[in-house]
Amino acid sequence: MIKDDKIEAAMENWRLVAQKAQLGAFERRHNSREVCFYHYIDMNLYHLGGMRHTAQRHRTALLVLEHILITRNIWHAAAYVDENLKIPCVISDPCDVLAEVSNGQPIIFCGFHTGPYWRVVSELVRLNQSVLIVTPESLTTVYDGFELTFERTRHVLASKSTLTLLPQKNSWTFLSEIKSAIAERKSVILFLDGYDRNNSSGNDELCAFSLLSNEISLLRGKNVSKLALLIGTPIVAFNTENLASGSHELRLNRLPDPAKGMQENDHLARAHLIYSTLASSLASNLSQWEGWMYIHGFFRKRYIESLDPALFTSADVPQPRMFYDRNYGVVVDKLLLKFYSASVDADPLQGIS
Repeated sequence: MIKDDKIEAAMENWRLVAQKAQLGAFERRHNSREVCFYHYIDMNLYHLGGMRHTAQRHRTALLVLEHILITRNIWHAAAYVDENLKIPCVISDPCDVLAEVSNGQPIIFCGFHTGPYWRVVSELVRLNQSVLIVTPESLTTVYDGFELTFERTRHVLASKSTLTLLPQKNSWTFLSEIKSAIAERKSVILFLDGYDRNNSSGNDELCAFSLLSNEISLLRGKNVSKLALLIGTPIVAFNTENLASGSHELRLNRLPDPAKGMQENDHLARAHLIYSTLASSLASNLSQWEGWMYIHGFFRKRYIESLDPALFTSADVPQPRMFYDRNYGVVVDKLLLKFYSASVDADPLQGIS
């Protein structure tokens, strides 16, 4: 594949930013957003990924941070849309989902923040398919950036697609908006690994799914299955990946159509199929998941409970163990996964070795 000089230069710049952030974390400097990103990645690789060996974890954490910075600032940025759309995209679509979309069938796309995940939007825009993207309410402050990237994509592809961004608030309003979008022949995009802290409930023990070295809750995936049955719409699980060749890959896995009379276990089985695509994606390329940076609600209860007292004496505990996140005004204990309120005026860890 012919390399684009503009993108190559930008990628190298963000790799240098990632390396600087790693050094800042090692030197206990907490003065940048990227340093905090690195700490969260290091923490999650330790607890979720089971990476106890310090050198291995730090190598992986750097690759993850590089991926996140490049994805957010290049693959998903309006300024690089023209160049990104020239990058070949390998589409794995064994059930001809995109042909269904071309024929007017709205789809509920359930995906994860793997690879250049905006690519699913680009391919739908290419087909003149309008989309509704559901986001955590916290992302409403960056909707302008999403809209700029979408409008540039639509312009370059000469598409008539429209974009609706929906913050997930009241569940009744949420259901009404989804039903209206499907009625208008829009496809819906849901990211099931969002970082709000309320993804799981205290009574979902039967919804457990093994992922990495822990378990997650399938509650959200089960509810999506029920939603698809209610409005009579197919579900397609998707993931993307940056390939070694420089191309992008978009994988589409269509679930069997929902049937009337489905029981709880049937919905759980469908949720299992959705999350198994994330497991496969992580097995293929561990470093291309933005979720390493999130504070996961659907993991949180389980991996706090799974802490082994022996970890406290391990030479490979995350170091530095604590860091200050100015954005949220918290001090984070990476070993115990605890968050302490702190003043936003000064770093309370300043001067502590």
